[in-house]
Amino acid sequence: MLSFFSFSVVAGAMTVGKPDYGSTFKQLPSDKPVAIVKGANGGQLACSITQSQANGLAARWRTGWTTMTYDSRDWRTLWVDGPNDRQLRDFLGGSAANCRLVREKSIFYLPFNANLS
Repeated sequence: MLSFFSFSVVAGAMTVGKPDYGSTFKQLPSDKPVAIVKGANGGQLACSITQSQANGLAARWRTGWTTMTYDSRDWRTLWVDGPNDRQLRDFLGGSAANCRLVREKSIFYLPFNANLS
């Protein structure tokens, strides 16, 4: 009986999260734009790029520029729609070492029903 209760409580648990761009951007050079692409596993990859690489990405895939602010610093960010993380790393070649996975900030909580007490 206890195992069934434990299973039902954990099965109802949820994780809510959002991408933690701030801590990812801190790991990249601050003097270059950042490209963000969805990874093959559904996560996101952020890569430090040059302006000529940004132009090459825009010529090959759909892209869009935005500015993201973290810790009072503006990051020029290029969203790349189309390639997966492997294709982006191949396109960037040797500079793919300046890529970091964007981690998820998440909160794990158990459901609570006040009407059952």
